[in-house]
Amino acid sequence: MLDALDQAILYPRFFLFVHFKEPDYSGHHYGQGSAGYLDAIIDCDVELGRLIDYLKSNGIYDDTLVYVVTDHGFNPGTNYHDDAPICFLATNDSAIKRRGNLRDISLTIYHRLGIDTRGLQPIFKGRDLTEPECQW
Repeated sequence: MLDALDQAILYPRFFLFVHFKEPDYSGHHYGQGSAGYLDAIIDCDVELGRLIDYLKSNGIYDDTLVYVVTDHGFNPGTNYHDDAPICFLATNDSAIKRRGNLRDISLTIYHRLGIDTRGLQPIFKGRDLTEPECQW
């Protein structure tokens, strides 16, 4: 049985946060559903595909959790989002059991990395997406 130090050496963890700002910028500039907005989304999809290909070609994809999240949508046909709370999550994490909210993502990532969040301030208001659905 490996102790924690041996595990840390053999299985180092890393966290990579990638923020693709272009869809938000293009949505505000050109409007939801415009060619410029859709092109920005496609460009990000291509870059995300390159990251996934890199993980796979280096044999680390199966040991890497990937979460693709949006921060909001746009009001249909506009360039603003005052009433567009739509968030999207795509993941390869088979432990995810339910849909959630944007506030659930960071808590889920902390827990999946083995970080105890109970003592952190401010207190997280989200819930771990690997837990079954329940009432608040």
